[in-house]
Amino acid sequence: MAFRFRFQSVLNHRKRLVEERQMALARAQQRLLQLRQEIRELQERREALAARIQAELEGTLQVASLQVGYTYLERLDARLRELEQALEAAQRSVEEQRHALEEALKRRKTLEKLREKDRRAFVEELERRERLVLDDLGVARYRRLRLPSR
Repeated sequence: MAFRFRFQSVLNHRKRLVEERQMALARAQQRLLQLRQEIRELQERREALAARIQAELEGTLQVASLQVGYTYLERLDARLRELEQALEAAQRSVEEQRHALEEALKRRKTLEKLREKDRRAFVEELERRERLVLDDLGVARYRRLRLPSR
């Protein structure tokens, strides 16, 4: 007689949920990394542009070039603000996904503990039955040896 966990289908479902939550967390973390990288690159471009504008200010002034530079600088600043807002949202998403994963892990672990408890009870019952059978065999053998044959 083999052990069969009565809630195995529920446990399988919870395992799938954990895997889904892990993948969702990984996607959220990947998005966070992408945003951080994009912000870094944009900040580097902004710094390079600001340095170029500063160099132009120290040299001969070309109004059209400065105007284009300042307009582009404003666009970079606006994009940086957008990315920083997206970064905050991505950080919240990572925390939400992490929390969802922790909850899924707790729920799975609860069922795994129940499965182990049921398995121990099953093994103990098998051992108890085996002892009863062995006791009956021992009693039967004792009777055969003690009682004279007729």
